[in-house]
Amino acid sequence: MQPTYELDEADGPVTQAESAPTSTPKRILRPIAEIATLLAMLYALATFAVNSISINDDTMRPNLSGGQRVLINRLSYRLTPPLRGDVVAVRDPRNAEQWVARRVVGLPGEEIEVVGNQVSVNGRAMAESYLDPSSLQTLLGERQTTRKQYQLGEAEYFLMSDKRTVGIDSRDWGAVSPDRIEGRLGLVYWPPDTISLTKHAQYEEQTLK
Repeated sequence: MQPTYELDEADGPVTQAESAPTSTPKRILRPIAEIATLLAMLYALATFAVNSISINDDTMRPNLSGGQRVLINRLSYRLTPPLRGDVVAVRDPRNAEQWVARRVVGLPGEEIEVVGNQVSVNGRAMAESYLDPSSLQTLLGERQTTRKQYQLGEAEYFLMSDKRTVGIDSRDWGAVSPDRIEGRLGLVYWPPDTISLTKHAQYEEQTLK
C-alpha cells in the first residue's frame, strides 16, 4: 500500500507515520501482571476477612468435634458486638498463639452466676438448649456443687464450653475482652463429611435484666 500524504502549506508534504507494533513479550506479560496483582489483592482481602481454626478437643461437643476445621468471620464483630449464644474463636489465655472455640454466655455489665450446670444472668436462669444433657450429668471435681459469681466490666464477655464437664473457659480464665475475640465461627469445612454451619444459639432477649 502506498503511503498517504497530507499537504502542509508551510512545511510541504509530510509522510504519515506508521505506528510501531507492540512487542509480543509485553503483550503476554501485561495481562499476567494484572491477574497476579488482582489475585494478590483478593488474597489480602480474604486473609483480612477470613481465617480458620482447628478444633483440637471435644470441649464444644456435640456442636463441634475434635479434628474439624472451621472458618472464622473476622469482620463480623467490626460491625456489631458479639451476641449471647454466638460461638467465637478466642485467644487461649494459656497460649496466645492458639485459638479455641467457646460460646458467648455473658455480655458486658452483666452478673453471671454458675451453680453446677446452671447459669444465671442477672438473677435469671439461662436456657441452653444446645447443650447435650448426657454431658451434664456429672461434673468433675468441685464444679459439681461450687457456686461462683462474676461481675463483668463494660467491655467484657463471659465465654463457656458446650461440654461443661471438661471445658476450660471463663470459669477458669475470667472474663474476656473484645480484642481477644478473633471472630464468629462459620462454615465447618473439614473433614468433608462434616461440612455444615456452626450452630449459634439465638436469644430474642439479649439483655437479661
